[in-house]
Amino acid sequence: MKAAAGYGGMVIVSHLGNADISRAALAEHFPHGMTVLMHTRHAAQYNTMLDRLHGSSLSRTLQVTELGPETAIDLQQRVERGEWLAMAADRTPVGGGGRIVKVPFLGAEAAFPLGPWVLAGLLGCPVFLLFCLRDADAGYTVHLELFAEQVILPRAGRDTALAMLAARFAQRLQHFTLQAPTQWYNFYDFWAD
Repeated sequence: MKAAAGYGGMVIVSHLGNADISRAALAEHFPHGMTVLMHTRHAAQYNTMLDRLHGSSLSRTLQVTELGPETAIDLQQRVERGEWLAMAADRTPVGGGGRIVKVPFLGAEAAFPLGPWVLAGLLGCPVFLLFCLRDADAGYTVHLELFAEQVILPRAGRDTALAMLAARFAQRLQHFTLQAPTQWYNFYDFWAD
C-alpha cells in the first residue's frame, strides 16, 4: 500500500460529525501534515487561527474554488512528499459551478460533487473516508476506512465511473448519518429541486 510506504493520499470528509476533532486526534498518523482543501477565500485567515491555537503548521487549509494546472501539480507534489489532503465530498461547488451528479441519498436523488473523485483520479493515491461521531458514552469515535487504494478513471465510461464513486460515498455517508442524524450539520438543501 502506498500509504504504508510514506506516500500521501486523500481523506474524504463530510459535514457529519466533527472532522476537525478527528484531524487533531489523527495528527500523529499524518506525520508529513494534512492540507484541507476548502471552497473559501478565507483559507489564509483560518491557517493563522490554527497556528495560534495549535502552534503548528502541520494542518493547513488551501482555497480551491478553482483548481487549475498549477494547483493540481502542487497537490501532486504534496502527496508524493507524504502529505495528506482532506476534502469534503458532500457539498456541490460554491456558486453552482463545477460538475455534479445526482445519486440516491436518504430516500431521494441528491446532488453530489464530482471534483473530489476527479482529483483522486488525477493524483492516483489512496483514498480514505473519515467520519467522527460523538458518542454519549465514549466521547468521539473516529471511523477511518479505505475507500480505494487508487482511483482509476477509464477513458471510456469515465462519467459512469465518477457517478459510481459519488454514489458509494453517498451510501457510506447515509450509513453514518442514520447512526447519528442530529450530528449532520446540513445547512445546505440537498433536495432543492
